[in-house]
Parts: sequence; structure tokens; C-alpha cells
Amino acid sequence: MSLNSLRVAGLVANAGKSHCKFIQNARHLSSSGPAAPARPVRQAVTKEERAARRAARKEQASAVISNKGAVSGEAAKSAGPSFDASRMGWYAAVIIPTALIGWGIVDDDSPLAQLSRMVGLTDAIEEYAVPSR
Repeated sequence: MSLNSLRVAGLVANAGKSHCKFIQNARHLSSSGPAAPARPVRQAVTKEERAARRAARKEQASAVISNKGAVSGEAAKSAGPSFDASRMGWYAAVIIPTALIGWGIVDDDSPLAQLSRMVGLTDAIEEYAVPSR
């Protein structure tokens, strides 16, 4: 029994109850067809056909690999050393602020520590760090 037919049976069984809002749709749901689409039937393939398809796939794969190797070899010769700007950007975005914050923590006379004192961040941090007892 499909889920759709169970739903329709429940709607029909509850037809006499006043809280059943979907009884008008019960007849439409029962005629809506199968709940899941049918799977396509696989065609029988002969051994010769299977061997021919396998050989075609092997040829196609070797052609792709040989073209890929030739293209990448030529590109490597002409491009020179590789440089990944996005990776360097991420490194700079993490390392530079970390180094500045570390410098501000270690050296009280650094520009970042002076800025922190002017803004009031140092006082707030020290107030937070003092024990409450």
C-alpha cells in the first residue's frame, strides 16, 4: 500500500468529523497516479557490444590523458614559477594582524598599545581581568 493511498484512506475515514478540512481533496488524491516514478528498464547488452564500449572508453581516456599531459607540459614551460596570490593574501590577512596584536601586548610603547589606551580598550581589559573578590 502506498503512502498516498494511506493518506486518502485516513481522509475518507475522518469524513464525518468536523475538523477534517481536506475531505474535498480525497477523491483528487486517489486519482493522482503512482507516488514514485517508475524506473526505466535496462536494455540487454551483448558481450561484443560491451567489449566495444569498453574499448571506446579506454581510447577516450588515453586521448584525454595524452592531451592533458601535453597541454600542462607546455603551460608549465611558458608560465614560469607558480605564484598563488590568493594564498599569500590569506597568509597576510592572518599573520599581519596577529603580529600587530602581539606587538601591542608585549611592548607598552608600541603604536597599537598607545591607540588601545587612547580608545579605552586597555582600561576595559584590565577592569575585566581584575578579580571580583
